[in-house]
Amino acid sequence: EEEEEEEEESGDITYAMALTRPPGHHATKQKSNGFCIFNFAAASALHAMSSSSLHHHPNLKVSILDWDVHYGQGVADIIVDFPNARYVSIHQNPAYPYMGKQRKVHGRYKNVLTVPIPAESTWTCGYREIFETVALPFLINNNDDEEEEEKW
Repeated sequence: EEEEEEEEESGDITYAMALTRPPGHHATKQKSNGFCIFNFAAASALHAMSSSSLHHHPNLKVSILDWDVHYGQGVADIIVDFPNARYVSIHQNPAYPYMGKQRKVHGRYKNVLTVPIPAESTWTCGYREIFETVALPFLINNNDDEEEEEKW
């Protein structure tokens, strides 16, 4: 027990990952949706940011990367209210729930990014470039064009 407390106080835990399958990414704050009852991706993020989490740190930042045929509107609906969370959805266009053809950053904290890609995209023809040049820079906030105070 003493070791656990020392780890928590020293801040040794700096990275964590939750791989969720199914992500439940269509379930919103208010309702199940798109065959998703529970939103495991958002629940994992909220747990990590909660003060009841074993290794909670008040400045913890959470990133969610969701690549799927469909946009995870449920994760966006939940995460959009948390300034220490970022969400990227890479999804095919056109596909349910039809978010349009344009890449968009939205939310009060500009922490949700939708990235529609053509249905015929593959790792070598579309996905890799999007991961490296759009999704990961947004999640780690490494964009050179952002104001210094907006960086994580």
